[in-house]
Amino acid sequence: MDKEEFLFLIPGVLYGIAVFDLLSLVRNKKTYWESILWAMLLFFALIAIMFNLYEDLVTITSNIYYYTLFIFSPILFVQCCYLISPTDVEDDMKEVFTTNRKTFFMSLTGVIAVNLLIHVLVTNKTNYVQSLFFILIFGLSAFYDKVYLRLVAAAAIGFVIVATYIKLG
Repeated sequence: MDKEEFLFLIPGVLYGIAVFDLLSLVRNKKTYWESILWAMLLFFALIAIMFNLYEDLVTITSNIYYYTLFIFSPILFVQCCYLISPTDVEDDMKEVFTTNRKTFFMSLTGVIAVNLLIHVLVTNKTNYVQSLFFILIFGLSAFYDKVYLRLVAAAAIGFVIVATYIKLG
């Protein structure tokens, strides 16, 4: 096992916890469309993130400061997944989503902000407009309880996921 593989164990475990939380949504009796939508988007976004990270792994793990900054992204991603996943199968997913909406979207904003910083500081390959748009739309979704804002955010992130799949496919 080389250094990059070893250092990727922590984010790998964190992302594994996130997937477990997302998959636990199917066991609930009371489903909610927004929770399912965001779970699907987060799952496919995670796959896109993993493929995008692969070529930058050596650079990220070559510096303890970059690596430490990088670790915040999977931590916030796990928090996002946890916030939309009810702890009990009897929990109402709509109530869980509504209760955790603000923190969920603030965590998503954090994931985008950390990834933007990583790309600016480490890889020099970023789309500032796209990243700032997501920071804005997720931030607005956190503070304004409007379904149309969340649908715009979901459509935009879905578009980026599809574009990433096409590009990397």
